[in-house]
Amino acid sequence: MLARSPEEARKALETILGGPLRFTPIETPEGKRYRIEGVVALEAVVAVEGNEARAVQAASPAGFEPA
Repeated sequence: MLARSPEEARKALETILGGPLRFTPIETPEGKRYRIEGVVALEAVVAVEGNEARAVQAASPAGFEPA
């Protein structure tokens, strides 16, 4: 999705993330990596109707089965 439609991917990330991400360099046994921290806006993935909350229905283009 990121490569095919960067603008749509950016919109999706802005909707899901509740603010900026913080990237911290760390050392692991496998080498240098980054710890990525941020806030996820749960209201972006949960729809509320009246007093009931439900997950927003979504799937990948290939579905849930291995490609």
